[in-house]
Amino acid sequence: MESFRPILKSNNVTEQQWRVIRALFEMGESNAQDLAKASSILSPSLSRIISRLLADGIVSRLVSPDDQRETILKLSAKGNKLHDKIGGPVEKKYSEIQQRMCPERLATLYELLNELTEVNSNAS
Repeated sequence: MESFRPILKSNNVTEQQWRVIRALFEMGESNAQDLAKASSILSPSLSRIISRLLADGIVSRLVSPDDQRETILKLSAKGNKLHDKIGGPVEKKYSEIQQRMCPERLATLYELLNELTEVNSNAS
């Protein structure tokens, strides 16, 4: 994360907020439960993050057309702009890391991280 913190800080975004923004960008829209899983953030923390992103106009909240009790979250136009602004530099950093690391070791790292994610999700 050390490589990414300056990018996030210059845009007044925390690491956890970025994970939520990135997940919503990839998902399009989501309920809070699925967003918590996708961003690897516990629900109580996610609630605080979502409240802040809503107040800042980065995320919008909709009522699900299928179930009036369910809330759907998605990036606002401002949120999409912020993602685009941060996403390019973040992807560039990922690319730099990939270029400096042995491809086989990087593949192993990704496999291990995916395995860790799976183990953690099965423990819940």
